[in-house]
Amino acid sequence: MVASTQMRADSAGHVVAEVTRIVREATGVGAGRELPPEEPLGALGLDSLALVKVVAAVEARYGRELPDALWDGRRGISIAGLAEAVAAAGGDPAVPGGAPAPAAGPHEQPGVARGERVFLRLEARGAAGRAAAGALHRTAILAHWARARQPCVVLSRDLTAELPEIALPAGVTVAAYDGASDEPLAGIWPGTQAARMRTHLRRRMDAGILCLAAWESGRIVAYDLLGPAGAEDVTTSPGTCFGLNLYERRESRGRGIGLALLAASLSYTRELGYARQATIVLERNRPMIAAATQLLGFTVCGRAERSELLGRVRWSWQRHGSTCSGPRLVI
Repeated sequence: MVASTQMRADSAGHVVAEVTRIVREATGVGAGRELPPEEPLGALGLDSLALVKVVAAVEARYGRELPDALWDGRRGISIAGLAEAVAAAGGDPAVPGGAPAPAAGPHEQPGVARGERVFLRLEARGAAGRAAAGALHRTAILAHWARARQPCVVLSRDLTAELPEIALPAGVTVAAYDGASDEPLAGIWPGTQAARMRTHLRRRMDAGILCLAAWESGRIVAYDLLGPAGAEDVTTSPGTCFGLNLYERRESRGRGIGLALLAASLSYTRELGYARQATIVLERNRPMIAAATQLLGFTVCGRAERSELLGRVRWSWQRHGSTCSGPRLVI
């Protein structure tokens, strides 16, 4: 029993040491600076993007996904907390896993990247797997149509103030996508979802939604949708452009493209004559909220909840101290 306890202690100590090494490597914190395991990494001056890089590096090292709840801790992410999350994810934490787990970027909703991986694994199994992926996709759509509740945070950015400049990786440029050809989008979505996503994007652009894209070697590696007057169920005030959706090509994630594209969208909408950009983010998407507020200068201006029952959408939100509701969110 004593030997077993000692082995567990040695294993935990090894993970803490390895996570400390990863933190230093991912953030550039030198060996001369002490990193107490229990101290929140945010107290070291690390911003949300740096924290995302740390979590991604730990996931890649151990080949396992860390829970989304990691972002919910009141004291913030720490080395000890990361080590505990590695152990809780299963397996022997002292032994790095096999294939690295692709990590979600700060823009991604928790669960989105994981859902994609399920589809991709099924599609890789041939005809039977593709059929199973299609059935799963249809079931997910039906379940969402039947009933869904999505608590959201409403964010706003003053475009008349100084805007952030976040550099794109070498070889990546930003330009509007006019939808004239589907070729630049080839392979951007999992095969099971591609037809629906393409149709959805086309319908939105036909309705006046703008598509600002990051391009690399003639392909769109990420796109950001912007609504001049809102979206299907969102209405914005005059002078406000609405950020609908950011999507990145899976193999391009983790390079900072999405964040740089979001920053570029602020200048883009200002040049179009808008004074403000607004967006909504799911409450559970802590990394995105942190990146938007800390790196892009957005402010939290309210809370809202989108409910859907049998295809009928209903919003409720706080505005000027009172609760409003209706089929369209007004911001």
